[in-house]
Amino acid sequence: MTNLGILFNELQVGADQEKLILTMGGHYSPDYPVDSVSKNFDWVHIQAYGYHTPLVDNLTAAHVALYDPSSPVNTDYGINEWIKRGLPASQLVLGLAYDRYAWTLVDPNDNGLGAPAKGVAIIDDGKVGYKHIKQYLRSYGVNSVFNSTYVMNYCVIGSFWIVFDDV
Repeated sequence: MTNLGILFNELQVGADQEKLILTMGGHYSPDYPVDSVSKNFDWVHIQAYGYHTPLVDNLTAAHVALYDPSSPVNTDYGINEWIKRGLPASQLVLGLAYDRYAWTLVDPNDNGLGAPAKGVAIIDDGKVGYKHIKQYLRSYGVNSVFNSTYVMNYCVIGSFWIVFDDV
């Protein structure tokens, strides 16, 4: 981490000479030397997404959980960690997910958040476009469910469980 801090300092010197704005992409929770990041970058783009995917997780989950009462793997926790460790909130830029994911349920009757799943659904990587989700909802006459704890939507179509953000 010391060497990373030195690199950040060198980047800032070069950026100052060229009058550039430096932006760093950072994980939702800081695993960088925050004091050096704060001093040497104008912005930190927090990548607050991809917490859970059907390629990795065998339970349905919120891949962009704003909150998660059972885990620190959520956007609220990550942002507060960055601020607590010294990054001013004015330097944070929140990256929101464009991806939505579809899992295949083990048992379509057990279909809530945290239900057992056996991998991806619909497409090889499980990513489903918002337009397609809306089409599926209309075509199958299914309503999505809003989960106010995690601040996310999901729907179940047969054995498919799809998580997404909506208006």
